[in-house]
Amino acid sequence: MVILVALDGRLLVHHRNDHPRILYLGCWAGFGGAVDLGERAEAATQR
Repeated sequence: MVILVALDGRLLVHHRNDHPRILYLGCWAGFGGAVDLGERAEAATQR
């Protein structure tokens, strides 16, 4: 897990839109993703 924190302590998050196929509509959330087969965690974080 990676949490993005600015030098002044603020967190980088995004506001989920209102698309009906998205869970937790209108909520603030961290960024998601997955590590691809054979990929290093560091590479997945940078992508």
